[in-house]
Amino acid sequence: MMRSPDHQLPSLLQEDLRTASIAAQNSKAPEKTTELCNVALAEIQQRHDTVCANRVRSV
Repeated sequence: MMRSPDHQLPSLLQEDLRTASIAAQNSKAPEKTTELCNVALAEIQQRHDTVCANRVRSV
């Protein structure tokens, strides 16, 4: 049985979160950590919303 690309979404989101976390940890300005994470989370949410919207349209 072939798996649709949507099955990869949770692992892709986890990878994005891991990348955002590493970027925040490597930041030289700790006060920017929350801002960096919030930006990354907003981008991840946008990607997720787009995938979900595309899935609904294709049904």
